[in-house]
Amino acid sequence: MLNDLNIHQFTIIGLSLGAMIAQCVASKSPHRVEGIVLVGSSASMRLSLLEKTITAVLFPKWLAMWLFGKLTIKQFLKLSFMMTWFMRGNKWLGGPDTRQIIRESIQMIQRSEIKKIYAAVHTFRKQNLKPGRYPVMLIMANTIRPSFITILFI
Repeated sequence: MLNDLNIHQFTIIGLSLGAMIAQCVASKSPHRVEGIVLVGSSASMRLSLLEKTITAVLFPKWLAMWLFGKLTIKQFLKLSFMMTWFMRGNKWLGGPDTRQIIRESIQMIQRSEIKKIYAAVHTFRKQNLKPGRYPVMLIMANTIRPSFITILFI
């Protein structure tokens, strides 16, 4: 579409899943991107060998989705937190307050939506996104306490 509109350089803005898509677009055309604004999303990361092994072999997407259908949301979240802790350690999950906010937030979302989100994030983490030479603004808000907003310039 950008080619058809004769737009050679652009700033891309994405919200939630759209922010993940924005990062993918930027990784495929880094020379065209002037900047990225990511709202309510995680920033992509390179996976370690341990993470690649776990997400591709030990806990592939099909198995995660099958387990999601068999476990309660609370059980699935506990399993996800345990695996994240194993791969990334405590700092990645934040403190007890952060984990509690995540649990409370997830309980407000319909199960079918959580499944879609998890499937998208699982796929997103496995992508090899190349770093670009453009500024990135990451804007996050706390859904439980909306007065807390974090803005990061990467």
